[in-house]
Amino acid sequence: MDCFPWGVASINFLSPSSSFLILFRRMIRRTTIAVMLAMTPAALSAQHSFSTDNSYDAAVPTPRSVLGYDVGDRFTPHHMMMRYIDRVAATSKRVRVDTVGR
Repeated sequence: MDCFPWGVASINFLSPSSSFLILFRRMIRRTTIAVMLAMTPAALSAQHSFSTDNSYDAAVPTPRSVLGYDVGDRFTPHHMMMRYIDRVAATSKRVRVDTVGR
C-alpha cells in the first residue's frame, strides 16, 4: 500500500475476477470493432443506386419528371412526395402503396 501525502492509503480494488472482466470487455470491444471494419466494404458496395447490368425499368418516372426539380434542390412537401410515390407505384410492379391507418 502506498500513502498519499494527506495520510490516506491507496488500495487496489481490482480482484482477479474484476481484472478478468476488464480484459474480457476489452476483447469484446476489439472484436466488435474488427467485425464492423470487416463488414464496411460490403455495406458500402450495397449502396449503389443502379446495378451494373442496367436492369432498371425506364418507364418508372424520375423525381425530376414528376416534381419539376431534382430531389434536394429545395424542400419537397408531403403531398408532392406522395404524388411521386403514387406515380412510381402505378408504373412499377415492384412498388405498392398501402394505407395502414386513418
